[in-house]
Amino acid sequence: LMPGIGPMKGKEPMKIKFPFPGVTALRGEIVSREVSAERESLEAARRDVVTAIRTTYWNMVYVTNAMRILSEMLELLKQLDAVAQSRYEAGKTNYQDVIKVRINRKTLPEDLNTLREQRHNLNSKIKEILNLPPDIELGTPQIRTPAGSIPKLENLYEIARHRRQELRRL
Repeated sequence: LMPGIGPMKGKEPMKIKFPFPGVTALRGEIVSREVSAERESLEAARRDVVTAIRTTYWNMVYVTNAMRILSEMLELLKQLDAVAQSRYEAGKTNYQDVIKVRINRKTLPEDLNTLREQRHNLNSKIKEILNLPPDIELGTPQIRTPAGSIPKLENLYEIARHRRQELRRL
């Protein structure tokens, strides 16, 4: 037996116990880059949520306006039906015009119901995105003009390359 020669069993080498500054600095840099990458992922998720809510909002504005217009058209078609019927009775038009008006008058309520269902679906989507309880009632959307001017598209490409979260994350 030569107890003084070779590594001792059960003991860890000194380089594992002692944290050298270079290794610690590399580990810290790795952690800070991982944190930065996750921060960019968070910003990308925020951007996606804001885009989804904006798209849903403007779809809601469109559907609300379409419902209003269809309701007005339905009222006008009721009046037109009476006019077409009286003109037919006076012999100034044929019965085909009366039938066209009545067909349109019968199909518009179905289109209006379809728009109501779309509005209900958009309400549900907004509640889902904003994590609102289902029993909350949303009001009618109001059209607001965006503040400021719209920048040129050429300028936006350069900004997008520098600020795109997925590219910065990589």
